[in-house]
Amino acid sequence: MFEKVNPSHPDKVADRIAGAIVDLAYNNQENPKIAVEVLIGHGKCHIIAESSVCLATSEVKDLVKRIAGNIAVDYVEVPQDKHLADNQADGFKCGDNGIFRGVPLTKEQKELARVAREIYAAYPTDGKYILNGERLIICQSQARSAELSSKYKNAEVNPLGDWFGGTDVDTGATNRKLGSDMADSVTGGGLHGKDLSKADVSVNVYAFIKAQETGVPVELCCAIGDEYIDGKPYDEIVAIATLYADDGQAEAVKEFKGGTLSLGVDDIGHAVAADLVGAKLDSNGVLISGSEDTSKYVAVGFRAKKANGKYKYYWLYRVLFGVPATNLATKGDSISFQTPTIEGSIFRRNKLDGNKNHPWKAEVTESAETSAVVSKWYDEVYEPSYEAETTAQASTVGKEASATKVSTSGGSK
Repeated sequence: MFEKVNPSHPDKVADRIAGAIVDLAYNNQENPKIAVEVLIGHGKCHIIAESSVCLATSEVKDLVKRIAGNIAVDYVEVPQDKHLADNQADGFKCGDNGIFRGVPLTKEQKELARVAREIYAAYPTDGKYILNGERLIICQSQARSAELSSKYKNAEVNPLGDWFGGTDVDTGATNRKLGSDMADSVTGGGLHGKDLSKADVSVNVYAFIKAQETGVPVELCCAIGDEYIDGKPYDEIVAIATLYADDGQAEAVKEFKGGTLSLGVDDIGHAVAADLVGAKLDSNGVLISGSEDTSKYVAVGFRAKKANGKYKYYWLYRVLFGVPATNLATKGDSISFQTPTIEGSIFRRNKLDGNKNHPWKAEVTESAETSAVVSKWYDEVYEPSYEAETTAQASTVGKEASATKVSTSGGSK
């Protein structure tokens, strides 16, 4: 048995507004700390935001209008609690106590989600749907019941007749439809209107992903200030959730299989590797990796040689590296160490470019026209310039990478 509501249901409208405000915070500050509550209905939208970044009321009103139409907006913004802010001052830590249970989706839940998407594509208005075994109940506003009944012949369609729905006749509030969002998964907190450092978001998403991958329920709990959950550093949990939840994540990065970038420690040097993953070089030049190490977002610049001998130059704007991996090759009783590597996940940039987009990669092929740009490629992280846009782009990608440079100044923007 499962219930699903669509994006135009008043509760989901509230969730979408809360999420849009969080997106706005990310556009204004690197890794903001924000929590948003929304109550909407009958011509009014009340919003309270606890935020580390000050948001323009005019921008908040614009996004409410985009999502909910012309409606009166009451926006209240207060600073984040000092003790909570201090907890996150030196890196990602669990921001609150919480319990989380990720559960694999059932065939019934997947089927109802498919039906809900199908109906919403035809009727993008307030709707709610239930599937209980063979019994399908469809309540869809601003739709002709006869049309839906002809397509879903065994369904109970609008039992009380055609209806209007929406925030004009009903109210909505954030995180009131978690059953629709998470199916059988359980959380002690709300999923919407919070930045990704919040356990209610990242640990929920992580538990859900793990449950789908393993096929078994995943139960986790955390206390405020925890730096490890499920044996993983909390910032790694946040990174996993970001890749899943951010619909602006790096599209398939075909140059780097699986959306990751591997660098040989011997190629970039132990000192640079230490900076990337938070490891430390001791007085003897030995790289020491500790359980307390924390990685930082960096930008990575490099070039790849093409078949014609020309080089193609790249900047990956935002990469988060993990602990160096040492690969072992075994044969009989012998063990040989292969080149140690560090692997990073590639993200989009939070900083908007001149076209109001979030770039994740810049690339250019060396030529007479691009020589001026290429000659300064490693001086600093390349910033898009649409006044003098470089158009020379090649369609092939070389396999031999060299001249790698890593910058910690541009990767976190």
